[in-house]
Amino acid sequence: MKLALTDAAALFVHFNARAEIHGEETEAAGDIQFKFDLPNDRLADFHPDLKGVLYFKDPSRAETDDLANAGLDAPHLRFQKMVLPLRFSNEMVGATIKINKGTGKPLTIKDAKVNDFRITPKEGGTIELRVRVQTHPSESQSGALCGMIKHEVRVTIEPAAEEAPA
Repeated sequence: MKLALTDAAALFVHFNARAEIHGEETEAAGDIQFKFDLPNDRLADFHPDLKGVLYFKDPSRAETDDLANAGLDAPHLRFQKMVLPLRFSNEMVGATIKINKGTGKPLTIKDAKVNDFRITPKEGGTIELRVRVQTHPSESQSGALCGMIKHEVRVTIEPAAEEAPA
């Protein structure tokens, strides 16, 4: 799986600074959680049939759909009572993440793992996508990441050219 996003609006939900032990060495590590609101067409990043399973177009509602939904081919949830979020165990290894809080140049994190995908489909054709990014930030990057918690940011996710086997 290769999820690519370019300058997507997101909420920087959480940053968990931690340490990893590799033999005798201790290395700084961290987990970042982002929340995106994306069009339901992005469900194809997980499976080509997923959108059709979760959404449908109701011709009987065509006159009452608002203008925002009028152009969507499938804005209505098929299962209103489904327990959510849907979770996917896919993992991207070696991704480059760029995070921009709105001032200056973006913070770039290389060789990150992107995983723990959680999808909450919403009525109207939008999905909430939460992802975890696992990284080994420097001390200065850790400080900058802490300053982004609970802020709106712009995120670019670039998959590795050749994804390493997970």
